[in-house]
Amino acid sequence: MNRYLTCLLFAGLLRADLVAFALSLPSPTRSGRLAITDTLRAGGPGWALVIGDIQALRSTHDNYFLGGSIMVARPFSRTVELGIGVEVSHARYHPDNGWQLHHLYFIPLFVATRFNLVRRRKTTVYLQTDQGVSLAHYQKQDGKVSQIPYGVTEYGYYGYAGGSIRWQVIRHVLIQVETGMKSFHLSTNELTVNPHGLTLRLGVVVR
Repeated sequence: MNRYLTCLLFAGLLRADLVAFALSLPSPTRSGRLAITDTLRAGGPGWALVIGDIQALRSTHDNYFLGGSIMVARPFSRTVELGIGVEVSHARYHPDNGWQLHHLYFIPLFVATRFNLVRRRKTTVYLQTDQGVSLAHYQKQDGKVSQIPYGVTEYGYYGYAGGSIRWQVIRHVLIQVETGMKSFHLSTNELTVNPHGLTLRLGVVVR
């Protein structure tokens, strides 16, 4: 049941992302084009942002996945930013469904939507949702330590939702701290290998 609720949550977030993107698009009129240009140049954080971070996920199985991501984003209004990124996360061991999993790698390719909630001169508070496709590779033992591990490669739906605060250090460099819930392979199948849990992210933004 928890898997169904999680899938419904991220499906709702995806729909919210699409609605926010549609509402943030400028009108086809000249005034609309000028308005979005003025927002990007004067009020927005710039035409493009490069965001890199390191992160740690504490799974519900009490082990950790360590990794990092890099993303390129741009604002489409004063409140909405869209970006695309890639992440690489790794764990040496993860128990799941009675299996012994070793040397796990998850590589999500995702689209991110950021909603700016509060903006001050040097500080921004925002919500972020990520959706994408995650490539997974790991060594699997079917519950028997004596069994020879075999490699498994699979794809799945990736989802993340969290909140963050961003501080401007110098003119074009910002520091951000973020926390949220992440799921590497969302599925309604109870036997899917889906490490998920609370994630802490520490990053640098260059604009």
